[in-house]
Amino acid sequence: MAMQLSVYAFVYFTTGIITLLLAIYSWKRRAVPGTFWFSLLMLAAAEWCLTFSLELLVADPSLKVLIGKFQYLGIVCIAPLMLLFVAGYTRNDSWTRDKKALLLWVVPALTVILVFTNEMHGLVWPEIVPAVTRGTFVMVYANGPAALASTGYSYILAVASVSMLIFTLVQCSEIYRRQIWLLILCTGIFLISDLIDIFSLSPVPGLDLDPLALGICGIIVFEGAIRYRLLDIAPIVYHEMYSAMQTGVIAVDNQGSIIECNPAARQYLSLAGTAGDSPLETSAPALAELIRTAETDTGRQYEFSVGEQPDRKWFGARISLLKDYSSRPYGKLVIFHDITTCRKAQEDLQEAHSKLTILSSVTRHDILNNLTALDMYLDLCRQRVPDPSALGYFQHLQETSQTIRTHIEFMQYYEETGGKEPAWFDLRTVVLEAAAAHSFREVKVRLDSGETEIYADPLIAKVFYNLIDNAFTHGDHVTRCMVTAEETDDGLIIVFADDGCGIPAADKERIFTRGFGSQTGLGLFLIRRILSITGITIRETGEEGKGARFEIIVPAGKYRMRQTGTYPPGTGTR
Repeated sequence: MAMQLSVYAFVYFTTGIITLLLAIYSWKRRAVPGTFWFSLLMLAAAEWCLTFSLELLVADPSLKVLIGKFQYLGIVCIAPLMLLFVAGYTRNDSWTRDKKALLLWVVPALTVILVFTNEMHGLVWPEIVPAVTRGTFVMVYANGPAALASTGYSYILAVASVSMLIFTLVQCSEIYRRQIWLLILCTGIFLISDLIDIFSLSPVPGLDLDPLALGICGIIVFEGAIRYRLLDIAPIVYHEMYSAMQTGVIAVDNQGSIIECNPAARQYLSLAGTAGDSPLETSAPALAELIRTAETDTGRQYEFSVGEQPDRKWFGARISLLKDYSSRPYGKLVIFHDITTCRKAQEDLQEAHSKLTILSSVTRHDILNNLTALDMYLDLCRQRVPDPSALGYFQHLQETSQTIRTHIEFMQYYEETGGKEPAWFDLRTVVLEAAAAHSFREVKVRLDSGETEIYADPLIAKVFYNLIDNAFTHGDHVTRCMVTAEETDDGLIIVFADDGCGIPAADKERIFTRGFGSQTGLGLFLIRRILSITGITIRETGEEGKGARFEIIVPAGKYRMRQTGTYPPGTGTR
């Protein structure tokens, strides 16, 4: 067998080895959608390159033609494998699992048969002309109708591949767009090289540029695999996420007509047919009313219901504006999810709480009535029993009775803690009202940062009442109390200070535990609980012998300043 040395053979052989290595590289990542077909695509390109390099090496014309026929085993596979790769990569490959997908290979199979029987009909190559190109003996093949039909079929598949890539490009997230642009570039390179061959525009007649173009595309894909993880992750288009969500998504225009909704929204709202077939007013009037009246883009969650008892379902929804490219609103987007279970649990909890509140109230009332009777009988016994030692016992009994009464009152206050929504309260008004309710009136308020409001539980007045009561009861010689507020980097620090005996260092944290102290030990425990509802904390920072000093730290967002006289002092404003 006569051979010829050719630099072109070396180029095509090198390209064939590169594409073969790419086939092996991608085969190891075949679990990624589409990569299995890409490895076969590179294998077909390697077969084309290697057989063409062999054709360039041999000098016998008949042997060249035979090797040229074997090239078609790879050539006819390029376009179908490209389509299968793109379909898998873009996750549009459900049709490839059907037996009808085998029809994709009918034209390639017929083309191969016609190639190997070309001498009988000449439909593929009506003429094969030997030629010498820059010192290399080559065969120049004229394209017949079968070859042109096969090329046209390949172009149809290539256009379908590019269409899928573009469709995915406009839907996927930014992370995948560079990958897709690389694939579109590779497809363009291959199509341009094929057009050059078809119209005989190659600068080196007799040399097929398509295998070289496939090798270049393979190198570009390999670069994309390294830089953009092209063969490691495949895109997920928004449509798939949108359809698979268990959260309802519905878009309406400015007239309240449904523009689009996902399957979950159709199921929740019992919508039938296409987006505009079921008026929202009919299927979910509560949602339609909510869309008309709710504030948009606030992040606030709204609630609405669908159906009647006992099959009523509750949903939590957030609403945002839909805007066009000119930032003009053309509709609203509603994202909602089923909260029926949470709502039912909440209602059951509220019902149980109401029952317990009634039971607790009745029980407290009865116990307090009995304590009142007990105090009356103790007074009568004190009057009728002259023994001084017995009077001491009566005094202890009366103190025990008072302790029980205090515990019951604490139960009432603790039961109310967190029972109502937090609100905004004017700090000065709250402190002065607490002082007015106590017999100790020497309480001054100085707010260096202006009129201040804090976001707290409605029992906030009880906090300052208990602080005043603690100072009066345990401060020994307290003559005055001072409340100040100062804004710092940590938030607003409210200081409650007295001029009493102070608190020992060892007890600064223990005083907030339940049961600590000489009395009931409930006041400061309750104070910390009330403040914690809105994230406010309290600590004691005074010095023993110089008076108690309580710092109440209000975090950012839970206080606000206002100009004096903005609105009249009073109770909390929501």
